[in-house]
Amino acid sequence: MKERDLLALAVINNEINKTVDPVRGEPITAEFVEEVIRDYKISQYMFLKWLDKTFLSERILYSGSGDDNLPGFVFGNKKVFHTSLEDYQIGGRKYFPEIENGIKIIADNRSLPFPKSSFDMALFFGLPSDLINNQLSETARVLKNGGLIVCDNTIINDDDLSEVFSDYSEVAIHSEFQNKGKSETKFLIFKR
Repeated sequence: MKERDLLALAVINNEINKTVDPVRGEPITAEFVEEVIRDYKISQYMFLKWLDKTFLSERILYSGSGDDNLPGFVFGNKKVFHTSLEDYQIGGRKYFPEIENGIKIIADNRSLPFPKSSFDMALFFGLPSDLINNQLSETARVLKNGGLIVCDNTIINDDDLSEVFSDYSEVAIHSEFQNKGKSETKFLIFKR
């Protein structure tokens, strides 16, 4: 295994622990969640590596990123702009302190502090369709013409995004990134 992939496993294990630690007292639940999250994070890592090689994006918006470090690890922390309302907390912890060296901007994703056409790509991972739909017009404003919006669906979040992105063209993705493993992860790319 390559050194970079070994480092990615450390990032993935950290991401898994952040999700599973709150339910460790419930062995069956924790075991299931850990298996699904591990499968999802490995799938996400492989997909992000493919995205990086295929599209060579320089500026990536990650709205509602939570504390997810994996895109910054793959693309480079100076390319990924994490936006979130930092005052929003789950279980009393804030997101941004857990993002390592990434660019973190406290912002309402419905009113982003960036000029028009600032980004090559936008990521919506783990967000339900209503939240994506709520942020889409603002994301489209800051996305360059021909820019990409990348989403995922999993066993936990299996929303139909066809109506949300009806004005966008869908980019074909190799079948190896679709409906695999315990997480049943499917990745989607829409072009503006």
